[in-house]
Amino acid sequence: MPPSTERPPTRPGLERRAVAAFSLVELLVSVVILGLLSAGAARVLTGDLVGNSRLQTYQRLRRQVGRARRFLELETATATRLQWQSANSLRLSGVNNGTAFTISYDLVPAASAGISGVTFRGPFVLRRNGPPYSSGGLLSNSAATNTVVLDGLASEQAVTVSAAQTTADRSARVTINLSDGGTTYSSVFSLATAAPSGYGLLQFSETNASLSGCSGDPNGCREANGIQEWDTRLLSGTSPITITPVGNPSQVIIYFNANRPTAADAIRRTSSTTTPVQPCIRTSCYIDFASGTDFFSSRVDKLVFLNEVIAVPRQ
Repeated sequence: MPPSTERPPTRPGLERRAVAAFSLVELLVSVVILGLLSAGAARVLTGDLVGNSRLQTYQRLRRQVGRARRFLELETATATRLQWQSANSLRLSGVNNGTAFTISYDLVPAASAGISGVTFRGPFVLRRNGPPYSSGGLLSNSAATNTVVLDGLASEQAVTVSAAQTTADRSARVTINLSDGGTTYSSVFSLATAAPSGYGLLQFSETNASLSGCSGDPNGCREANGIQEWDTRLLSGTSPITITPVGNPSQVIIYFNANRPTAADAIRRTSSTTTPVQPCIRTSCYIDFASGTDFFSSRVDKLVFLNEVIAVPRQ
């Protein structure tokens, strides 16, 4: 019998199979491609992380500046007068529960913030000096204290204040630049008081430069359209100071940088007191401040205090 050509049967699982293999060149190419892909992915991931960090820094700076801006706007809105002090400073004045107050904002070195036991990042801070707020969020009548409204200001140009010097100081333009690690947020906004126009000269800085129109140009006097106004902040002399209107104005208004005195006989007709009290009239009016300088005028139609405007009767 011829020999058989059939292979003997094999057990399952023992049959050999062909296995495809990579050459060395193919392996090297694969490694290079994977390396390039990994490097690209790492750059994309790093860029995302850096971009996200910058975005978070920007948002944080915006929140900080936004809080400072809202606080400034709130305090300015409640003030009677806003005064430009310098390129980095402004002052607010007003009346709180019958008591006059002054609040100042200054850009100062962190070491000069005047707050004991606190270290600031600096190198500059925006400092507020004024009466503090109570736990209920209301302005108190306590003595002025220092607080820092904004920290981490980089230079003396980080907060700038500008205001018109030839008109009433009722508004100012403020610029705040806050930066951190190359990320900067800037805000430019205006501040304005809500004081009524009846306060006139009290909206001006304490300077005689913008006053004119009075015959002889006496200190503290200005006149326009027949209305003569006197700013007692600019008057000096022995108390009581006598205000003598010049010429023949149609109306005389006298401004006081203080609240109306509260004593029953504080605003009377003559320097001496009488019983009953003789009320002030337009041709003779004496203003008696319990502490400070007193004033007398032989002609006045209106008295303007920080907290009240009084029309003087004829008789």
